[in-house]
Amino acid sequence: MLGSKENLRRQIAIQVIDIESLIPDDYYLRRIDAAIDFSFIRARVAHLYSRTGRPSIDPEMAFRLITLSYLLGISENRLFTELPLHADYLWFCGLDFNSPLPDRTTLIKARKLWRKRFI
Repeated sequence: MLGSKENLRRQIAIQVIDIESLIPDDYYLRRIDAAIDFSFIRARVAHLYSRTGRPSIDPEMAFRLITLSYLLGISENRLFTELPLHADYLWFCGLDFNSPLPDRTTLIKARKLWRKRFI
């Protein structure tokens, strides 16, 4: 029987992927992740958030997204377009291929909130 690309795409869509194994040990984002403990950001911005209401996106992930945008020299809009296409970007931000992406506007609001208080 003659196969088709449709069958191949359907098979690929259900593969289990270990995103950790896709990132080389000497990759620049892995080196940055090892050198910088990004957990400091949560304590640094905690006082800016309300104790009630809807939960925000994780401040560490937001900071990683902003850092990634800066490192790549791309806009946040472009970052959110490219983010689901790159295993390394997802891994660096603590996401995987099945993770829901935060809303781009939420990231912009977080960045503006932090800038007002720290600059």
